[in-house]
Amino acid sequence: MLTLGQKKDIRQILRKHETPFYVYWEKQILDKIQCLKRAFLPKIPRSIFCYSMKSCFCPAIVQIPLNEGLWLDCSSGGEIAFALRAGASPDRIIYTSIVKQEPELAFAITKGIDILSIDSFSDMEKIYRVAKSLETLTGVLIRVNPAVDSDPRVESGVITTGHQRSKFGVSLWQNEGQCDSAEHLVREILSARADHLKLKGFHFHLGSNLLDVSLHGKAVQVVLNFCQRLRNLGLGFEMRYLDIGGGFPPEETMPISTWATVIEKALRETTQPPDFDLIVEPGRYLVYQGVLVSTVSNIKFNPYAGTIAVLDTGYHHLLDSILAGQTYRVSCLKQDERGGQAEYHLVGRLCDSLDEFTNLTTKGRHREQPLNTTRVGLPMLREGDRIIFEQCGAYSTVLNTHFNAFPSPAIFLVREDGAIDMVRQRTSEEDLYLSEGGDFL
Repeated sequence: MLTLGQKKDIRQILRKHETPFYVYWEKQILDKIQCLKRAFLPKIPRSIFCYSMKSCFCPAIVQIPLNEGLWLDCSSGGEIAFALRAGASPDRIIYTSIVKQEPELAFAITKGIDILSIDSFSDMEKIYRVAKSLETLTGVLIRVNPAVDSDPRVESGVITTGHQRSKFGVSLWQNEGQCDSAEHLVREILSARADHLKLKGFHFHLGSNLLDVSLHGKAVQVVLNFCQRLRNLGLGFEMRYLDIGGGFPPEETMPISTWATVIEKALRETTQPPDFDLIVEPGRYLVYQGVLVSTVSNIKFNPYAGTIAVLDTGYHHLLDSILAGQTYRVSCLKQDERGGQAEYHLVGRLCDSLDEFTNLTTKGRHREQPLNTTRVGLPMLREGDRIIFEQCGAYSTVLNTHFNAFPSPAIFLVREDGAIDMVRQRTSEEDLYLSEGGDFL
C-alpha cells in the first residue's frame, strides 16, 4: 500500500508530467537488498547476490544494486552492454542466456566476462569455438534442470521452469544416444574441451513468483548429490559456484528469510561446510514495488459488464498481466474529497479486446481476493482521476510494446534523499516513427 509520502511524490510528478508513467523509490530497492543480506549472510556467509537485469534494465535502476556490491545476471548481449555502461565490472557479470550467438559470445569474452552458463551441448560447442578462436580459457557453469516440480504453470503470476518439460537447462544424467545432459557435458569439458573451457559449477532457476519454498531446498540437494556421484565416477572438479537462480516472491507474500533458512538446511544436510560460493539471483524481488500511474479517460456503463473505466494505459505497459496473469493492487488518487464506492471494470485504451485488467485487488497483492475477477471496488471515479497499479515494477518497463504506435512511458526514480529524477524519457512520436523505418530509412 502506498504511503502518504509516496502519494505526495506522485502528485508532485503529476504537476509537470502526463500519465502514464512509472515510479520507483530508491529506498525500497535498498531496503530489499538489506533484507537479502540479513537473510542469507549470517546463515550462508559465502553468498553472492546477483541482480537479474531482465526484470528492469533501466540504467539508473541497475546502478542501485551495483552501488551496493551486487553482481549482475545478463540474459543477452544487449543486457551485457547496458551492464558495462552502467559501470559493472566484467568479473561480476554472469551471462545466462539460453541462446548465445557467436558475436555476442565474442563480445562478452573479450570484455572479460568469465562466468557463462551452458544451456545445451550446442551452446557449449559455440562457447568453445569462440573461446578457442580468442585463444582464451573461459569459465562456465552448466545449467541443469533438477526436475523438482512436476507440472509447468503460468498462472496468477507464478511461473515454473524447474519441471521435466522445461526448455531451460539439461537433465542431469545421460540417456543413451543423447548428448544434452549434465553428465555428458561434464565429461566433454573435463576432457576434450579443457583447453578452452573451465567448469566452475552448476546453475538452475526454478521460476518466478514461486510460493513453494521447499522446491529450492530439493533442487539444492538434487544438484549436490549429483556432484557427489560425479566425484564417485572420477569426474571431480573444483566447484567454485552453485547458482540457485531467483524467483522469490514479494517480501509481504513470503519473507526472504524463509528461503534462506530452507536453502541453508539443504546445504548443511548435503555438504558441511560448503566449499563454494552460493549465487542468488534476485530480480523481481528487488524492483517489484515500482508503480504505474494512469488516468481515467472515459467512464461508461454496460448492462452486462457493469461500469467500465477506460484508462490511458493498457497491457502494452503491463504485459505481464496478459502473459502470466500477474496480480496487481490498484489504488486511486481522486481530484477531490467526494465519497462513495462503486465497482468498476478497468480496461485499457488499446484497440484489442484482450486489453482488460482482470487480476486486480485493492487489498494485498496475493490471494486476498479471488483472481480473474472482472470488477474491482474503488472510490467513485470521475474522468481525470488517477489509477495506480502497485507492485508492478518488475517485468513491466522491459516488456513495453508500441502497439497502436503508442510511446513507452517515462520512468521516474525517487532518490533516497527525496529528489525526483526522470531516468527514462517518454518515447517521442518522432523517435518511434524513425525506429519503425519512417521515411523509409
